[in-house]
Amino acid sequence: GSVFGQKDSSIVRYSLGIVPSAIINLAPAIQLSHDVRISQKIMLSLQTGYIFSSSNQNNKKTHGWRLRPEFRFTSYTNGKAARDIYLFYNYRYYNATRVAEEWRAGGAYTETIFGSRKNIFKGFGVGIDFYNLFGDNTVLKYSRFGFGIGLGGFSNVYSDDIFRPRGFFV
Repeated sequence: GSVFGQKDSSIVRYSLGIVPSAIINLAPAIQLSHDVRISQKIMLSLQTGYIFSSSNQNNKKTHGWRLRPEFRFTSYTNGKAARDIYLFYNYRYYNATRVAEEWRAGGAYTETIFGSRKNIFKGFGVGIDFYNLFGDNTVLKYSRFGFGIGLGGFSNVYSDDIFRPRGFFV
């Protein structure tokens, strides 16, 4: 993400950033990152996102939100680059309209049925981020990239049994 911040002494106390990688997620979102640096080594972060779509072709009018609190430890910094190791918790909720067609009257006609799918995902993980630091005299303070791995679970609630998947990933 790219971050804009306020400088206080040698520590950026609060920064607000965008998370471009959230757009290419299976549940794409417009996502912001809020960071509060507690000390030179410790930072608390919260990513908040508005989910506006779903990669599942059976989901229509998808909307929801994503929260991701993080505890970050800066393990390396040299003025031009930095590295954070962090723990996070993901929580994602979205609601989608589902549409199904069902044969009626022995195949004489099809009926279009509208319903919904509510999806909740939650889980913990760890990650590592690498920073490019741009210096104190710029509005854009740094950019970061990284990756994480975690363990979580999800649940789906359907308004009608007809919307339940018949295959593994449908």
